Amino acid sequence: MTNPAPPLQRHPISSHYPVDEAAIARLRRSMEESGFVQERPIILYEGKILDGWLRHLAATQAGVTPAYKQFEGTPGDAARFVRAENFNRVNLSKEQQILLLLQEGAPGKDLTVTEIAKLVGCSDTYVRKILRKEREAEDQPNIYA
Repeated sequence: MTNPAPPLQRHPISSHYPVDEAAIARLRRSMEESGFVQERPIILYEGKILDGWLRHLAATQAGVTPAYKQFEGTPGDAARFVRAENFNRVNLSKEQQILLLLQEGAPGKDLTVTEIAKLVGCSDTYVRKILRKEREAEDQPNIYA
């Protein structure tokens, strides 16, 4: 007897996007009625789910078999793919969008403040404000430690 495959995990590159329980429920109902849309496979990278986490959860709940496709590329390619697939499709505030872009790469490393502002549709000043807020939060002592 063979051991079942371990459950798939969410790839860290895409784990910062929020999980929308209502969207999972809608997808589950759709999959129960129509099955998994094979033309929209779940994307795997390094053995984990890079894109399609909500579809994966819905398929598991609905008891349907999803389609999978392997992503080929570098970690930077994977991050850009996730951003292109999810950034405008997921309901994110401008602050959440900025924080996600910052998690992909610090300004001056991968994305500049100006590039982030253009992607999000805000001013450089607003991006810098969010950067300062994040740095201040990191400097706060953890009183629960």
